[in-house]
Amino acid sequence: MTASREDWGDQRCLTALPYICKRSNITKETQPPDL
Repeated sequence: MTASREDWGDQRCLTALPYICKRSNITKETQPPDL
């Protein structure tokens, strides 16, 4: 499981609330997915 972070974000956006998707997008654009 290497690119699980990206998959997780996408899945969360589709399953979880839309605010998570936006948060993930902002975080990804602002800084790398190394949180």
